[in-house]
Amino acid sequence: CTDDQNFEAKTVGVGENVTLTCTRQRTLHLTYLFWIRLVSGTFPEILGGTLSYDFEGVDETNHITAKQEPGTFVLHITKTQLSDTAVYICIKVKDRNMTFLKGIFLRIKG
Repeated sequence: CTDDQNFEAKTVGVGENVTLTCTRQRTLHLTYLFWIRLVSGTFPEILGGTLSYDFEGVDETNHITAKQEPGTFVLHITKTQLSDTAVYICIKVKDRNMTFLKGIFLRIKG
């Protein structure tokens, strides 16, 4: 089984809501998924994590929510701010191996 890896760019206006989606394949092997944010000049920020199997946990920080939805691991950003401009990456960690599944350059225009 191979993971689809892609990178995209998305632009939204200040105050809009945006949802970033990462495919989540259910597996019996212990596998973790994480959304991280990269901003130039700062350390990477972990926004949320989940397991590959169905799990109801939700990670919330300020106006950002990371949670599972059917077949996906999503990152919801409500009322975007200029400071939300960043590269967002979905990462899979399995057996000490890290795979970058999706990268999104999100630009917030004011």
